[in-house]
Amino acid sequence: WASLAKIKELWQGVAEVLPDFLKKRWLGIVLVGYLVILVPFGLWRGIATAHDSLVPGFTSSRLLGVSQYLREHGQPGEVVFQVDWSTFPLLWYHNPHSYYLTGLDQTFMYEAGPARYWEWLAIVRGERRQAYELMRDKFGARYLLVEKRAAAVLLWVNRDERFKRVYEDLDVLLYQL
Repeated sequence: WASLAKIKELWQGVAEVLPDFLKKRWLGIVLVGYLVILVPFGLWRGIATAHDSLVPGFTSSRLLGVSQYLREHGQPGEVVFQVDWSTFPLLWYHNPHSYYLTGLDQTFMYEAGPARYWEWLAIVRGERRQAYELMRDKFGARYLLVEKRAAAVLLWVNRDERFKRVYEDLDVLLYQL
């Protein structure tokens, strides 16, 4: 409460030097000042952040190699266990013949079956030692697609010899189950 008292005391000091018409409209003045100064700065920062994230460039060929591998070596309808749902659009664009567990958003998996979703999430987080069996038997997966930044998954995948690495590029690893 001491800080509120200091703010009130400070405002009273400021209010003494303000003309009467400003005293009555102080909230409006603060709001206008906020809009004039902070909103443009926030917009500029958002645009700069978006620009910085796109500088390396977005290319629709990002997952082309792994998609081609799946198309050439897999059978139509085989399940690909993805660790990250955001890989779906490019995978499906390049290879619509495979079946991907999470497309567009993992919320759809949850809505279809919460227990299955929680099992998928536990695997993705690296919390299941029997991940190979769960992927193969419960999810029916033939392949595991892992982005190299998924450290939790790679930790246990690299310790289990049953995962056979069949494809690798700069972004992803593909394992056959």
